[in-house]
This record gives sequence, C-alpha cells and structure tokens, in this order.
Amino acid sequence: MRLKDNKEVYYCYQCERQKKRQLLPKLSGNTGAHQHLLRHHDIDSDGHAKCHPPSGQRAIDENAFTLVSVAKKSEFQRLLVRWLVYCHICLSMVENEHFRELVAHLNKGLASLLPLAKATIRKWIVSAYQEEKEKIKEEMRTSISNIHISFDMWTSPNYLAMLSIFAHYLDKDGRRQSRLVGFKRVLGAHTGENQAATIVATLHEYAIADKTWYCSSGSKNWSVRFLPQNQKKLNH
Repeated sequence: MRLKDNKEVYYCYQCERQKKRQLLPKLSGNTGAHQHLLRHHDIDSDGHAKCHPPSGQRAIDENAFTLVSVAKKSEFQRLLVRWLVYCHICLSMVENEHFRELVAHLNKGLASLLPLAKATIRKWIVSAYQEEKEKIKEEMRTSISNIHISFDMWTSPNYLAMLSIFAHYLDKDGRRQSRLVGFKRVLGAHTGENQAATIVATLHEYAIADKTWYCSSGSKNWSVRFLPQNQKKLNH
C-alpha cells in the first residue's frame, strides 16, 4: 500500500537486490509490472533474462556459427587428429552420425569440415606426422650440442620385435630435448648387429649421423668412433 495515495503497488525484488529506488507500479493487472521488469531489468514476461553482449562486442548471430576462417579450419583439423591419435579413437568415428550431429550442434561450419570417409582422416594423420617430423629434423639440425641416442627393445603382444629410439640434445636455445625418432620393427635375431643397423638407418633418416656421439641401452653402451673420410662406426 502506497501511503501518499493509498494505492496497492508492486514492490520489485530486483530493484531491492540492485539497491535501486522502488518505482512501485500499480497493482491494477500485471501489465505495469511486466513493463517495469522488461524496461529496467531486461526480464521478459516469461521470467527469462535477456542476454546482452559485453560492451563493444556485437550480438552473436546464429549465422556466425556457420562461418569458418582458414586458420580455424587448420586448427580444427589439428585438434581432431590429436584427439583421434592420443585417445586411440577409431578413425571411422568421423562417419558416425551421432558424432557428426554433436559437432553440427556446436558449430555447423566446423561440421561441414568433417571428412565423409576415414581414409581422409588417415591422410590427415600422415600429413601431420610428416610436418612434425620435419620440425624435429630442423630442431636437431640447429642443436648446439652433439646428439645422444638411447634405445630399448621389447616384444609387442602380437610377438613383433620393436625398437624405440630416442634422441637427446640441447636445442638452439639451450633447452634440453628428448625426442622419439624411431619406433621400428627389427627383423631377424635380436642381435646387436640388427639393432645397430636399425639405429644407423634412423640416424640417416633424420640426417643426424654426423652429430650423433653416444648411444646407450640399459647395460649395453654404444659409442661412436670417427673413422677416416668422416665415416662413423658403432661399437658395442
């Protein structure tokens, strides 16, 4: 009840919360209350608050979710490949209608970038691998230290002899790096000669044979001895 004219009025809870002066719309129907909430608090007749973009930012248009820049396309491809590889996701996931619907719900433009076949994903993965490999080769080429190699051999669950090869060095900024440069299958007997052949092939693959100095594997140590005409030989 408003004292000055004895009229029944609404008391606004939002004004109270925001410590604003009460405007006290009349209680004759609810139109005045709805107009007050909409005009002063951006709350519609259903009680939903309107969302406004931050100052200086345009309102979001639904069509904006269909536009994808070249940079965003490249980043989406990179992140998709990383997710598939690191999480061991089946490549045929991109063909799954439920996954495609999920991406489309988030961004229609990105959904249009999803390949229709897993063979395309395989090409993306191979391409990403080659790009990263070239980066590592350049990093080792410009390293400020000799490159040292560690390796280990083990048998996979399907009885294949696998040799992992790591390169250790200081990059051009003096930071210590350890890079996996080979995960190779070794054919034949598990002899030092077969392992050495696989290691040497990997060194030439990365063009670091001239910078490699020392190799080690558990109790076995491999050293590099320089021979005439800049040739090298692995001794164990």
